[in-house]
Amino acid sequence: MEIDTRDITNFAAALATAPKEFQATLKKGLDGLLSYGVKTAKGFAPKQTGALAAAIRVLEPTSIGATITGSYGVQKTSALPYPFMREYGGTIVPVRAKYLVFRGRDGGLVFAKSVTQKGTRYMNRSFDIVRPRLIPVAEAAAARLLARFG
Repeated sequence: MEIDTRDITNFAAALATAPKEFQATLKKGLDGLLSYGVKTAKGFAPKQTGALAAAIRVLEPTSIGATITGSYGVQKTSALPYPFMREYGGTIVPVRAKYLVFRGRDGGLVFAKSVTQKGTRYMNRSFDIVRPRLIPVAEAAAARLLARFG
């Protein structure tokens, strides 16, 4: 029986690069999930003007280190005053006027001292769709790496 030390050396070299390859594959998969999350959230966002959907983006690209981070949504510094309200709901009151004025469903003007609305949970609904895909992304990255050693 003969042992070829090149196989052991090649295996050791491949093993040394494994963490970087796993992280790169995992990052690519998670970046794809962030993009999918943005697309899904935009689909769920209320679209009276389209401004809210247009403001949804990747906020923090995937980063893999001691922890894995990445996020999507609407920046807190956004000029839009209502993303939080559209997500969770609440009461709107006039700030510089006596009444809120808006068009009703019949097209006529409505004057109100306050309006309470339900949240649409557009971001939570998108995350409920993205979340179950996290583990399969990690499993696919691990399977791709293990296939090199099979």
